[in-house]
Amino acid sequence: MNAKSAILALIVIGLSAMINLVTSAEWTWIPGGLAALFFVILEWGRLARAARILFAVLIGVAVTVSLTVPDAIALLHLATDRAVYLGYFVLAMGILQATAASSPLVHRSGRVIVSQKPGRRYAALTFGGALFGLPLSVGAVGLLGTMIRHGVGDPSERVAAIRLRRMTTALLRGVASVPLWSPTSISIPIILLSMPDLTWLKILSHSGILAVSFLGIGWLLDRLGNPRLVPASTGPAAPGLTALGPFLVLLGSLLLAVIAVAQALDLSIVSANILLAPGASLLWQVVQQRGRGAHKPMREALQVMSNKILPSLRNMRSEFTIFAVSGALGVLIIPLVDANALGEAILPYASSGGAALALAYVFVVLTGILGLNPIVSVTLSIGILTRMETFDLRHIDIAMVVLCSWATTVTISPFTSNVRLTANAVGVDPIKVGPRWNFAFILVVSALVIGGCFIFL
Repeated sequence: MNAKSAILALIVIGLSAMINLVTSAEWTWIPGGLAALFFVILEWGRLARAARILFAVLIGVAVTVSLTVPDAIALLHLATDRAVYLGYFVLAMGILQATAASSPLVHRSGRVIVSQKPGRRYAALTFGGALFGLPLSVGAVGLLGTMIRHGVGDPSERVAAIRLRRMTTALLRGVASVPLWSPTSISIPIILLSMPDLTWLKILSHSGILAVSFLGIGWLLDRLGNPRLVPASTGPAAPGLTALGPFLVLLGSLLLAVIAVAQALDLSIVSANILLAPGASLLWQVVQQRGRGAHKPMREALQVMSNKILPSLRNMRSEFTIFAVSGALGVLIIPLVDANALGEAILPYASSGGAALALAYVFVVLTGILGLNPIVSVTLSIGILTRMETFDLRHIDIAMVVLCSWATTVTISPFTSNVRLTANAVGVDPIKVGPRWNFAFILVVSALVIGGCFIFL
């Protein structure tokens, strides 16, 4: 009974968000918010500790706002809209990820990347991780990480251990670059909701360069740190990267469809993406069922969606709660913070806009290492930076710095899903995968970002 009720609540949340996206109806926050609250209550006993703590914090902040903010109802409305939107974002991406994870095309493409020779394996894995992160998001580390674990040999052997470390860091850094540019990453809607004057294409025009630089620095450090350390394999020839052609065509088709829907409905790329995700997943399932020889592929696809994928979304209960609550907190906390007073307080440490952005970068990274979700720290940083009158900060500059801090955090913090899922997939402790294996890389990236803030901003 609880399972059916939870699934029904998820359906109401999805429908409320979709109706709001298409029609801009204001009433959708009521059924969407009530359904989200009902879902959290139903799943309370199975929620991760972090999710329960965040929800308790949200209740306290909501009560404080109700008692102290004059236009509290409007603010609660906005916070609920944000929570439903980000909650639906998680669900829509979950549907797409589940479909991609069951795709033979995705698995074949993953094997092509993992089986590359040492000379180009790092580049193939790090850029492949970024590409797989588009449809799979953080699920890419589970898919490719499992292949890495079974493909390196006995990790107790020196050469195999080195190969495991290099392949794992390549994958993690590749997937960690996704928040910099991908419309399927939660980071982009956080930016767009906080600074509506920006668009995904404007962000991409700047962050695309940062993402390539992020991946390139990782590749360079890997080459410098492991010069001819692992001999070339004498096994069978690795398949050429041209075998990834069908997968790239699929990604391109998804992106073109999203752009078309965005133009037709006058939506952002991110909103069009989550609106299209369930339909795209259904179509993908139809193609898969047809490839397996199903006589009625549409019926088989609908059965998979209703009997497997939709019920599996309950397993994202903690992710849904953390994302939805973090989005609501980002709205509710800002009016409680005196940005001008805070700006005056940090003036001795931030004598320029670049210094303020550098402090924001350090704040997000350090709190992320201590366990704070980047959704919360980035939202707070944006809210404070955009309201500080002391410095004339451009929104695009704020966006680039907080996106860099997000990518840095999910590369090194053992509390993030990126590091934990990667560590679980390859059978290594999260502390080793995150802080130990990536310390030098993150040190270089952080030095460049902070230096760039002072030099260019």
